[in-house]
Amino acid sequence: MVSGSSDPVELVDHDPSWAGLYEEERERIGGIFDGQAVGIEHIGSTSVPELCAKPVVDVLVGVRELTLSDEQIGEMERLGYEYLGEHGIPGRLFFRKSPRTHHVHVVEHGGEHWLRHLAFRDTLRSDPAEAARYDEFKRRLAAEGHSRDNYTELKTPFIREVEARARARGPRPPA
Repeated sequence: MVSGSSDPVELVDHDPSWAGLYEEERERIGGIFDGQAVGIEHIGSTSVPELCAKPVVDVLVGVRELTLSDEQIGEMERLGYEYLGEHGIPGRLFFRKSPRTHHVHVVEHGGEHWLRHLAFRDTLRSDPAEAARYDEFKRRLAAEGHSRDNYTELKTPFIREVEARARARGPRPPA
């Protein structure tokens, strides 16, 4: 984990406009990865109806090969993104928009990061009890006043547990 944010975590109730914000951003960035991206998905808590979240829309870009050109990085920067490389997570290239409204995670399509993110999201979308359990867990962590970095670190075992169960079950139909 790369340290960098000691700000406390502020969660908000689900905002239905997040889906539209994702679609708008997908349109903006889609051309930058045209021909290289196999899929672009809305991930993270903002992608799950009724789930509280930090109000940052996470976009997962699955590419054939995990390489970016200087031109692609420059185009993302022109859209207000900061390129942070792997930012502590090998196999993922990360962009953060300023102000902090969107994150873009570029990963190998069909690779470990791609499969894990989608398994977790799809489980939460299709299992209201699991989503409620995660919502309660996140709210408790935020109420304890953890920094962003600690909050993320403390959520990881929960996320990995859900991912492991989801992958053991096999693919579920999208919600």
